[in-house]
Amino acid sequence: MKLERLITKGVQREIPIEIQILLWNMQSRLRKQQKEIDYLQVYRLQALQKDLQLIEHTAEQPFYKMSYYCVVENAVTEKVYIIETDYNTKLVETMLLASEY
Repeated sequence: MKLERLITKGVQREIPIEIQILLWNMQSRLRKQQKEIDYLQVYRLQALQKDLQLIEHTAEQPFYKMSYYCVVENAVTEKVYIIETDYNTKLVETMLLASEY
């Protein structure tokens, strides 16, 4: 199945590219680890310092929770969703700010 990934203008404007890549990598890793993942993945980003990022990744069904600390150029505080839509021939993952939902 073909995978297509999209981001909204809000993500493009507010989330540094290095953090976007981290979130996509977390999504890919989870998909490899688990047979089924929730269509809605939640990433709570918290800037602990200018260059220290906390990422809390959660999902409801099946329950999933993981926290990551990483050094980035510009840490941000924001809530990001990755929503998965299955169109039979392709899987579309859309990254958006919670405020855009």
